[in-house]
Amino acid sequence: MRVFNMRLALAGSGGLGQRAFVADRDGWRLDAQPPIYGIAKCRRRTMVEARWNGALIASSDDTVVVEGNDYFPREAVDDALLRPSDTTSTCPWKGGAHYYTLDVAGSQNVDAAWYYPDPKPEAADIRGRIAFWKGVTVA
Repeated sequence: MRVFNMRLALAGSGGLGQRAFVADRDGWRLDAQPPIYGIAKCRRRTMVEARWNGALIASSDDTVVVEGNDYFPREAVDDALLRPSDTTSTCPWKGGAHYYTLDVAGSQNVDAAWYYPDPKPEAADIRGRIAFWKGVTVA
């Protein structure tokens, strides 16, 4: 796991019109205004991989980081390893999430990947992207 030293500078007069910009040597940049809940969305421009059970699940140099999770472009994820799940959940500012189960070498990681097919406007940057958890290593 990487630990990043980030510098944060705030511009604007405050409130909802305020924008935050994050920069460091590893290519992080905030491309969107923080939503009402104060969660910053960063775009990472360095190669990031998601791995589980010895398999490469996803790889991209263009992930969107929200609440500490890298959201990979859909085309960067290996479709052969995803199985649709009936599980759904709701985030108050991102909207309704849907899940995939990972199926790697005969082992399954239930609901280890999620995505927002129709995110709320505050989370539009993650449309068409997938994030991972439940033991999936993202680095």
